[in-house]
Amino acid sequence: RLEFLPPYSPDFSPIENCWSKVKTLIRSISPPTYADLEKGLFSTLCDNFCL
Repeated sequence: RLEFLPPYSPDFSPIENCWSKVKTLIRSISPPTYADLEKGLFSTLCDNFCL
């Protein structure tokens, strides 16, 4: 059975849940500089999404 999805359906896109979590975690550390943002983003991604 073939299911057609709308062109943009965030409910069916797993990456939308990922970005939501990343944005929440980055806001919680509120990095003051770009370098801190980069470190925070890297650690957030590795801590929560890497195996």
